[in-house]
Amino acid sequence: MRKLALFSAAFAIACLFSLHIPALLPGILGALFLCAFFMLHKTLRQHPRILWISLGFSAGFLWFLIYSFLFYFPAQQLNDRTIQMDAVVTDWPQKTEYGISVPVRGGETGGRTVPMLLYLEDSFSTLRPGDRVHAIAHCTPSSLIHGKELLTFRSKGIYLFARTYGSVTVTPAGHISPRYYPVLLAEQIRKSITKLYTKDAASLQYALLTGWQRDLSEEDQSAFSRTGLSHVVSVSGMHISFLSGALLFLLGKKKKSTVIIQIIVIFFFATVTGNAPGALRAAILCSASLLAPLLGRKYDSVTSLFTALFCLLLLNPFSIANAGLQFSFAATLGIYLF
Repeated sequence: MRKLALFSAAFAIACLFSLHIPALLPGILGALFLCAFFMLHKTLRQHPRILWISLGFSAGFLWFLIYSFLFYFPAQQLNDRTIQMDAVVTDWPQKTEYGISVPVRGGETGGRTVPMLLYLEDSFSTLRPGDRVHAIAHCTPSSLIHGKELLTFRSKGIYLFARTYGSVTVTPAGHISPRYYPVLLAEQIRKSITKLYTKDAASLQYALLTGWQRDLSEEDQSAFSRTGLSHVVSVSGMHISFLSGALLFLLGKKKKSTVIIQIIVIFFFATVTGNAPGALRAAILCSASLLAPLLGRKYDSVTSLFTALFCLLLLNPFSIANAGLQFSFAATLGIYLF
């Protein structure tokens, strides 16, 4: 089991290193590690740890380059360009100082779409996931904020900012795709909580349930920070454990059907809360602990943790730069080891 941990750790280190080197160099390094792996395979069989580490480095460098070619480089082709944009809204709008921002998948009309953050006026705050937006927009890189190079948005899978000019046409979604069900449910939960509680209490209840902290008052955020209770309003292992335990209590003993339902509900909940790194990490770890007895395997916490990290980096290797992901995995590793 620890072989997988070594492979995943090396994979993560390769992704982290790739962030800070020229674009094509990860591919060269990956090819070198892969060649060394095949050339020294027989010799390194006596040292399996080195073998798995070298394979992890090779896979990490190569996957970072492949992912960049598939998703990141196409977005860079729109940098500093004004385009006739066709975009689909993927989440709910959020207020900004000058209007709203809304996550979309967009691009030139008839061209390839990429993840971007679209900035609009307040009048478009009623946009819903699945709506289509047509407008003339100017695209800028998400990594350049106020003249500084930052990886914050790239680590979240947002590669461009787009600001519209002139008229904007919105086509409401006729049919809601199942991919938007989690965000629609999250909004429905927010509306229900708002009806049941006062403004401050509703913000706290919604943060406790889904980890959404933007509506919390500065006083509440400061209080959570000073008392060390910020994790209570950040979806992590505590929320996933409570949910898994409640399902076990309601569904009965650990039968195969119970475990399957637990895993499905856990991942759906993580999606509803926005797929935060801490939530996905907890969902994968909890699922591994549930599946291990059914598969006749021994659950290894460290291996499961690094495997969870590997899965997240497969989805987006740039997420290794996410401070929340780094803190979540480092803190959990510290708990496991010390």
